[in-house]
Amino acid sequence: MSESAFIYLVRHGEAAMPDEHGRWGLQSAGLTRRGIIQVERLARALAATEIDFIYSSDVPRAKETAAILGKKLKSTPIELKNLHEIDIGKFEGMTLDVLRSSHREFLPWIECSFFGRFPSATFHHPASLRFPGGEDVYEMYSRAVPRFIELAGRSAGLTSIFVGHAWLIQSLICHVTGAPPDQYFRFAGRNASMNLVEVGADGRGVLHLLNAGELLTDVAAGRLRRAGRGSDDRPSDGFQPSAAEPSGH
Repeated sequence: MSESAFIYLVRHGEAAMPDEHGRWGLQSAGLTRRGIIQVERLARALAATEIDFIYSSDVPRAKETAAILGKKLKSTPIELKNLHEIDIGKFEGMTLDVLRSSHREFLPWIECSFFGRFPSATFHHPASLRFPGGEDVYEMYSRAVPRFIELAGRSAGLTSIFVGHAWLIQSLICHVTGAPPDQYFRFAGRNASMNLVEVGADGRGVLHLLNAGELLTDVAAGRLRRAGRGSDDRPSDGFQPSAAEPSGH
């Protein structure tokens, strides 16, 4: 029987969205000063357990978050393609005023994702609602899950961090727990929070922590390795990926 893998699914810190011109730039926004502080605080919590690898989306705010974690945890982040946030297509760089006047069916996206409105069964972004020129949640799920399964299969016996995005991580949690992807909105996704999953080679498993930032050595029945113990139980083939993979949209 193969060993399970512990993977922290970490959302990036607070990003500068909208920018000073009121535009939503999911592909370009960096972290705010508050976001940097959030990530530094998270890094201190994550330092309680042994981390083998840090991975991240290839989007700037995720890479910046991973770099802060990597500096604290002494690990060089590895960028992964196909594990980025949902593609909002023609909405990239759009202002809220234009969205409100011309695309009202997308308002739950902004209201729930950025302004903290309670996402309910009757008010959330439907998984089948595709962004013009971009993706819907089902398409993001279909693109990301095979990559996550590959990561899970190569991570047996290891503890890793993956830095990603709210809807992406919510969808991955659906896969881990067997929930249908259209229920993604039921898993909250605050900035610089960690969701600890324990998965088998198929990427299915257990959700140990949701939106956490607490004492990590108490979770998973104490089975997380404490920092400083070292590890001699890595797979013989070593899964030693290169420092970075080719960037993908």
